[in-house]
Amino acid sequence: MTKILFVDDNKSFLDAMARYLAWYDFQVNTLEDSSSVISHCQNHVYDLCIFDTFSQPLSGYQLVDLIKSHINPTIRHMKILVIFEEEPQLQRFIFMRKHGVYAMMKYSSVERWVENISAIVQKPFLIS
Repeated sequence: MTKILFVDDNKSFLDAMARYLAWYDFQVNTLEDSSSVISHCQNHVYDLCIFDTFSQPLSGYQLVDLIKSHINPTIRHMKILVIFEEEPQLQRFIFMRKHGVYAMMKYSSVERWVENISAIVQKPFLIS
């Protein structure tokens, strides 16, 4: 089963997305505080970490830098999906490409979420 760490300071959105993704056999753990991501990942292994650019107190860009520069290779090589509330500027896309980070719009359909996550973690999926 694919293990996902989903970080968002919007608890309602976080809870809803965790439930939706669980319907498609993703195991989702959630955090509301972006500053606890690294310490949490030191004790748990995830296939994918999802967070938005406006995470608090650390921004999504700060999290990318912390994860991708971490001494622990399990954390450093964890796949990342950054979500945007609006279309990002070109320099943000360049930043993500440089760090090997995936991106998508936050308020996409559940089917789009499942399709993108499945492609990132290379898991076959079926939308019924």
